[in-house]
Amino acid sequence: MEQPTTRHHPNGRPWRTARKLGGGDGRPRGHGRNLVSLLPPSSNRLIGVYGLLCLALAGLSVRLVWLQVVQGEALKAKARTIQTQAIKPLGTRRTIVDRAGRMVAIDEERFTLWAHPHYFSFLGDGANIRRSPMEVTGKLAEVLARPQTELLQAIGSRKSGVKLATNLDPETAHQVRQLQISGLDLEAYPQRIYPQGTLFSNVVGFLNLDRIPQAGLEQSRDQD
Repeated sequence: MEQPTTRHHPNGRPWRTARKLGGGDGRPRGHGRNLVSLLPPSSNRLIGVYGLLCLALAGLSVRLVWLQVVQGEALKAKARTIQTQAIKPLGTRRTIVDRAGRMVAIDEERFTLWAHPHYFSFLGDGANIRRSPMEVTGKLAEVLARPQTELLQAIGSRKSGVKLATNLDPETAHQVRQLQISGLDLEAYPQRIYPQGTLFSNVVGFLNLDRIPQAGLEQSRDQD
């Protein structure tokens, strides 16, 4: 809006001017801004997007049905084969004696001691009570005749599958069982013993760590 004012020119004639109340260009403030009108998406585009989503879901459904129904048994058998490891058991071997009936080679039972610290507990403890490796190794050290610090170092911060000892004789294994500590596992295995030492070693032969005969009677009579 303009408000007219009247001024007099030096020559005596009136001179009319106007004071601008709007912007610098004479228009009211806010006038002339570009407004963008939003148009709704076309129905064809919505139908196309909806169709693509339906096709994707249908493809996933068909793939799931194919894997679960058609190939389910085959995939299950393949997974079982991958996760299963066939291990030949360590069988016992016959005793070898000399002409006088003295034992030259014999199988004796030995044990490997495994520890699972996550399950350590004593007899009478509640279901939620767990014993520390310090408490367990304090009892094991005397039975195994090993320093407690050595057992603690072997366990470290591991929660399961710790091999604490091997080549334990049946008497020592029995003493470990008498402790009745949950989380300790004794694994039995046969070990070949030669009571006469090296006296008949050239004739008797020996077994390697995998109990495979390498020489002498052990190898020649392996199939007997």
